[in-house]
Amino acid sequence: MDISVHKVRRRRRIAAAILAWALALPAAAADAPTPMGQKGHWTPGERLYSYCLSEVKGMAENPLCVGFVSAVADVLAEHTAVSGYRACIRNDLTVQHLVVAVKEYLKVRRDLVTLPAATLVARALAHEWPCK
Repeated sequence: MDISVHKVRRRRRIAAAILAWALALPAAAADAPTPMGQKGHWTPGERLYSYCLSEVKGMAENPLCVGFVSAVADVLAEHTAVSGYRACIRNDLTVQHLVVAVKEYLKVRRDLVTLPAATLVARALAHEWPCK
């Protein structure tokens, strides 16, 4: 694959993540402030679970879930481990594929929501797209 195509795709993913977070800011502002919790992580797994498995009127997915999954996926795409997990995410996948994989993992592994949200996303993506 041409390096410029890779750069364009990466920029699109980053732009989509930024847009998702920007659209979600009013909803996030309504949440009560949360002090830094689990081992220095800002977002607990319980909150990610509620973001990803809740509906937002007029949207296919909760933008907070999409933004969070996109951000962790971008770090993993740079071949950097997140909480010790690595994922080999193919370039032909969309953010929607990633969100669906994370949502399905959260449904099956509800017992893991005590983990930090970043760990849950990394673990879900590594489960779906392990590096060989």
